[in-house]
Amino acid sequence: MQALLTGLSDQHPKVRRAVVTALAKVKTSASYQALAQVVVTGDPSYYVEAAAVRALGEVGASRLAGIPATETLATLQTVLTERGGWNEVVRSGALGGVSQFKTLEAALELILRYTEPAVPSMLRLGAVRALGQVSTGQTKANVERILERLEAISREPQFTTQMTVIAALGMMEDIGAIAVLQGIADHIDDGRVRRRAEETLKKVQKSIQKDQAINKLQQDLEELKKSNQELKSRLEELEAKGQP
Repeated sequence: MQALLTGLSDQHPKVRRAVVTALAKVKTSASYQALAQVVVTGDPSYYVEAAAVRALGEVGASRLAGIPATETLATLQTVLTERGGWNEVVRSGALGGVSQFKTLEAALELILRYTEPAVPSMLRLGAVRALGQVSTGQTKANVERILERLEAISREPQFTTQMTVIAALGMMEDIGAIAVLQGIADHIDDGRVRRRAEETLKKVQKSIQKDQAINKLQQDLEELKKSNQELKSRLEELEAKGQP
């Protein structure tokens, strides 16, 4: 851990970025505080700073004792409000950090705010990607909201926007994503977009089918355990009755 902390002062931005990425995997109070310091003070490299804000969200979402989610979200929201810059690299990283709070509706609300048309293009694309990431832990009602927003954005004519929507849908674990992808494949004229939508649709289908198969296997195992327990209980009863 100390070696990583020392690396935060390295002169080369690629080293500092690698250290920040490594700290995200440690998930301790010490790593959180180190990342928070980088986020607060900033870094000469936009990419290091972006990696730090995303990593802060990743560590903060791991439910460390004494570090409430609201604290991390507030920090990330401050970054979103104050840290505009080249290609919106840092603020897009902050949205990636927010997306780590997959079960929090507050995280979804914050991301949705940055998918509005008036938001700068690069930042908005980051928010679209974040919708796919945050979707996997949201309630069914909130997943529907995400699908509706992505479906609406997919109708916009920009190639990059359409491809980003497809990427976001590919991260989802809901059958509703298949319907939206099919709509894109059926109605978008650009062959590149259609092909990507069709490829992603197959990927989502395969993922959902795999999850369903695993769930079915788990249910079968639970039923087998229950049957075995009932059989064991009946045998014990019969043995008890047979004793003099």
